[in-house]
Amino acid sequence: MRNKNQNVYTVGQVNSYIKNIFDQDYMLRRIYVSGEVSNCKYHPSGHIYFSLKDAEGTISCVMFAGSRRGLAFPMRDGDNVIVGGSISVYERDGKYQIYAKEITKEGAGLLYEKYLALKAELEEMKTSYEQQSYDLQCQIDQKKSESADYENEIAYAQQQATEYANLLAEQTAEIQRLEAERIAAEEEARRQAEAEAAAAAEEAAKKAQEEANKKAADEAAKKAAEAKAADGENTAEQPKKKKGFMDKVKEAFEDIDK
Repeated sequence: MRNKNQNVYTVGQVNSYIKNIFDQDYMLRRIYVSGEVSNCKYHPSGHIYFSLKDAEGTISCVMFAGSRRGLAFPMRDGDNVIVGGSISVYERDGKYQIYAKEITKEGAGLLYEKYLALKAELEEMKTSYEQQSYDLQCQIDQKKSESADYENEIAYAQQQATEYANLLAEQTAEIQRLEAERIAAEEEARRQAEAEAAAAAEEAAKKAQEEANKKAADEAAKKAAEAKAADGENTAEQPKKKKGFMDKVKEAFEDIDK
């Protein structure tokens, strides 16, 4: 039974107290967590709500619109990612969650992430270029009908279109270069793995040969000892026995050579 002098707290006070404990924990203020994305939802406000899960559990996450620059790819359910941020308590629901500041794909190298970022930038530039080209063409058509000096306007518009086309070509070349570097890095890793595997196989074969040679030498020594023991049984026939012993030793070494 509760003591009359014992304090009674509200739900809000308990949640606030727990949140304060989380916020004072140094590790939870800057933490990186890996897992698989699930229940990923992009809110109209720009916030992203999702969960991270693995074989042992699930944790809720949110990335606010102001932190979206920390996400360089379109995140979807099933992506394996590393989420960096802080862990705190959402007092209204009494639920702790990760407040994400940056999200990267797990296992993807920096080169590949840069490639994806440039590719997304290229797509955005392409869309912008097409829209601007359309707008410029509309302006050209309008100038043709409104002014006799439309040729200068056309030349200016064409110059801008050429500049956009050149910029687009440069970005495309950069993406191709990054892709070539990624492929070369993967090929180098494959060659290194094959070399290590070959070295391991050679070492195993060497050890197996050494064990076989040792076993054969032990067998020869055993046969020699047996021959010597048999030779001592009849001293009267010692010369004959010695000759038989040497023959058996010779046979044992012939077996080793075979």
